[in-house]
Amino acid sequence: MIDKSFEALSKKDKNISLSINITEDDLLSKQLKEYLLKRLKRYSLNPNQIVLEILEGISSAGTKESVKQLKELKEVGFLLAIDDFGVEYSNFERINELDVDFIKIDAKYIKNIDTNPKSYKIVKAITEFASSMQIKTIAEYVENEQIQKIIEELGIEFSQGYYFSKPSPEF
Repeated sequence: MIDKSFEALSKKDKNISLSINITEDDLLSKQLKEYLLKRLKRYSLNPNQIVLEILEGISSAGTKESVKQLKELKEVGFLLAIDDFGVEYSNFERINELDVDFIKIDAKYIKNIDTNPKSYKIVKAITEFASSMQIKTIAEYVENEQIQKIIEELGIEFSQGYYFSKPSPEF
C-alpha cells in the first residue's frame, strides 16, 4: 500500500503531503526507516511530504525503541502527528520529547462541536495548547460547512472529512 501511495503522491504537486498511520509494531521493526527511505528515493519524494501518524496511546505508552525510531525518522525529515488526540490520557512530556508537528483532534469532539458546548471548549483548549507549542492542528470528521466554519474560527489549520471529499482510492 505504501508503494502505491508514494507512487500516486509522486505524480501530484510537491506541496501535497501524505499521512501514513504507523503502529507500535511498525515502530519496533528495525527495517521501517530503511524501507521508507528507499521508497522516498524510488519515487523522488522528500521526507517532509510524509506525515507519520501515531495514535495517542502509542505516543504516551511507547517503548524506548519506538520513541528512538520516531526520533530518527523525525531527524531525517519526516513529519509526526499524534492521531485521535484527546481520546486517551494525553502525555504532554511525550509531545515535547517527540517534537511533533501536528495534533489530529479526535472526531468524537469535532462531529458535534456545533451542538455540544463541552466539545467546543475541549477543541478550543487543545487548539490553544497546540498553538502555544507551535504545533499545527488537524480536525478529523469535518462533515459540513457549519463545522468547517467553527474549525476556521478556532484557528485549526487543517481539516479532513466528507465535507471536502471521500477518501481517494489512489492513496
